[in-house]
Amino acid sequence: MPQLAQAAQDPSHPANPQQDSKHGAWAKKLGEKFGNAAIFGAGATAGLDLVDLMV
Repeated sequence: MPQLAQAAQDPSHPANPQQDSKHGAWAKKLGEKFGNAAIFGAGATAGLDLVDLMV
């Protein structure tokens, strides 16, 4: 069992939680894109409502 704990402390071992993962970077980019899409959608809706009020 101590060998397993020692392997998890190794920075290059996949079980180490400190290791950067490609999945984490991909998920972060995806979240940013959805956030940007939501902001754009809200702005487009507000702009449409503004135009409708003027017309």
